[in-house]
Amino acid sequence: MRKSIIKTLETRLGNVTVTETTVTKTNGVSLTGVIIDDGSPLKPTIYYKPDMNDDELVEFIIDAYMHLPKAHITIDNLKDKSWVLAHIIPEVINATRNRDMLKELVFKPFLDLAKVWRIDLGEGTALLTSSLALDLGISLKELDRIHDEYYTTNLDEFLFGKDISDCPLRLVSTENNRFGASAITDSDYLRQLSKDLGWETFTIIPSSIHELLIVEPDKLDIETVAEMVRDVNSHAVLESEYLSDTVYMWDGSKVVIA
Repeated sequence: MRKSIIKTLETRLGNVTVTETTVTKTNGVSLTGVIIDDGSPLKPTIYYKPDMNDDELVEFIIDAYMHLPKAHITIDNLKDKSWVLAHIIPEVINATRNRDMLKELVFKPFLDLAKVWRIDLGEGTALLTSSLALDLGISLKELDRIHDEYYTTNLDEFLFGKDISDCPLRLVSTENNRFGASAITDSDYLRQLSKDLGWETFTIIPSSIHELLIVEPDKLDIETVAEMVRDVNSHAVLESEYLSDTVYMWDGSKVVIA
């Protein structure tokens, strides 16, 4: 980004300092953006597409900044162990693709995945780093006791509210469709789901970091399912939201690789 663009942004926004940044997200995806220091405790970062021309870029950043929700989080919140624990969200990510990132995070291995935790900041989230957890005295055991209470199981977005009692698929996510694939690590939830569905075992397809597809046993060939997962991941899932090409199974007591 040219210095003239930064100067234009600072002039038009007034009383801010604009700094360009590149951030590595999940699965090694790099995003370019600007940090806008307006004196608030949590400085917003606005990411943009690199193919924008100068005028488009300036207008996009200004519009995005003007429509940011007001932050109600303070630095003191992030220094408060109780507050942080009350705003924790579990997430699962691909362990291999995020090997370097995991060096800085609190995580728990889960088959070929890794369970990590995010802090819900209202207008966004931040991954819980090992250093922050150490500073606050947050243990892995404490984090692992936290479960998302809002997992949902439906197929409404596919079947438009039709009866799904005879459908061999269920979609598992959260009420806000964020990081719902973490349900794969929640044995209590999966055990109850098994009882509710009347399926002693079932196949688990990782749709993305946000969703799982649950398949009734013996309804689909595992090889067919695996091929479908690979095809969907390569064509329909954002790189930053990719979870795994692996097909999993609930065997009645735990999750295993199918």
